[in-house]
Amino acid sequence: MRSALRKGATFRPRRRGEERGASAVEFALIVPVLLLVVFGVINFGILMAQKASLSNATRVGARYATVNAYTATTHTCASVIDRVRNAAPTFGIANTTAAKQAIAVTVKLTKASDGTTAPVCAANAGVASSGSTLPCANATGSPDTPDTLTIDATYTSKFLVSVPGIGSGLTLGSSSSFQCEYYK
Repeated sequence: MRSALRKGATFRPRRRGEERGASAVEFALIVPVLLLVVFGVINFGILMAQKASLSNATRVGARYATVNAYTATTHTCASVIDRVRNAAPTFGIANTTAAKQAIAVTVKLTKASDGTTAPVCAANAGVASSGSTLPCANATGSPDTPDTLTIDATYTSKFLVSVPGIGSGLTLGSSSSFQCEYYK
């Protein structure tokens, strides 16, 4: 390397002070990417907790609506929707009336006799549950042809920090189906 230098020039190594600003510049370039990854992991974790809670809530509601429900006058549409909403609170879904009502719930019944599916009742986000219909009423009168009850729930999750390309929230959904239990 010394031979490549001009005649009379001498080689001297760089001093430490000449590179002092380089690490600050590198840090400034890496921090935004690092923060994006950290907040992305946090948002993803919150979404997964909410999705798991929503899935559990639909399962709890479907089970409640189908087990011995055709003989119980307490298993109404309103009570099934309330059961789903009460089972859903988790991190990000507060255990308050307003937060629970942010979950939209639809109850559908598929008749075993002809395979048709029709909504029994629903509560949109922000609307209180209502309805005295029994979701698993035994319309056929036969325990040999059990109908299938499906509960769908959706919730719009809000991110802690807006994610570029996705926005400030994401709609989560879950569905659970159980056969109505009719006894002979």
